[in-house]
Amino acid sequence: MSFSEMTLNELLERFGSSSPTPGGGSAAALAASVGASLDAMAARLTAGKKRFADRKKEMEAAAGKASGLASELERLVTEDGRAYDGVMQAFRLPKETDEQKAERSKAIQEATKRAAEVPLETMRKAVECMETGVAVAARCNPNCVTDAVAGVLLMGVGVEIAKLNVCINLDSIKDEVYAARLREELADLSARGTELGNAVRLAYNGGLCGK
Repeated sequence: MSFSEMTLNELLERFGSSSPTPGGGSAAALAASVGASLDAMAARLTAGKKRFADRKKEMEAAAGKASGLASELERLVTEDGRAYDGVMQAFRLPKETDEQKAERSKAIQEATKRAAEVPLETMRKAVECMETGVAVAARCNPNCVTDAVAGVLLMGVGVEIAKLNVCINLDSIKDEVYAARLREELADLSARGTELGNAVRLAYNGGLCGK
């Protein structure tokens, strides 16, 4: 059963259980998916209003993109748990003979790479949608600007949590060339996520909160 098929209560209970999955990586994808959905909503609440007719096509396109990325991020909620389960399964492989040890070591490395790649994909999708969310916040119906901003900030949280999960797996990967490539992309995505999050804070916190 995928995590997306659970009710909200079931999913929260699973997060709080003694099961290691879903964990932080799944939470990152979930937060980003909710954020993307909020920006899709803000865009649709703009496109559907006559007084914003000049923004209709722009906001319909933004809503479609955000909804598509929300679906991708929802899928990654489950994929992250599966990736971690794969690591645990690799560690449980037999290690009685030299051949078994070699096969086990290879399986662990392959599973760990997958466990790093999934949260990195979460970062990619979240940052891409943050770009859309910032544009939506700047042009959406003022009545839902807080939803658009909340969406961007939630995706930013998802980026930072996913980053932690990439890093902890990269520390166990022996392929230095592979690890260096992922670290470079990780740094770029993290920096862009921080930049976009700061942009909406600076643009809206003062005006919305009177500070």
